[in-house]
Amino acid sequence: MPGRNNKYTPEFRESTSKHIIESGKSVPTVANDLGINKGLLYKWVQDYRRDNNLPTWAEQQGIKPMRKKSESDLLYEKKELERELKRQKKENEDHKETIEILKKSLSIFAQPTK
Repeated sequence: MPGRNNKYTPEFRESTSKHIIESGKSVPTVANDLGINKGLLYKWVQDYRRDNNLPTWAEQQGIKPMRKKSESDLLYEKKELERELKRQKKENEDHKETIEILKKSLSIFAQPTK
């Protein structure tokens, strides 16, 4: 059975939600411009904020305090950051090795021929 939101592509929903959040335009204004039901558009924006771990509108406006991340969420983020750091260090070492090889190659090819 097809989903209820099959009229609009996920890319369209995401780009519309992102536009609303980044531009600061109101949902009713954008809904009117696009001819989309504003309730549906509110749902898209809410889903986008949740999926991208963004604060809700009320949190962003300071009406509601920001929700705190759980300890397990923080530990997961820490592990992800440690993995990324390890990957970047490895990549950095690979680049350093490549640079050294290129320096040696340059010195060989830059020598005057007899």
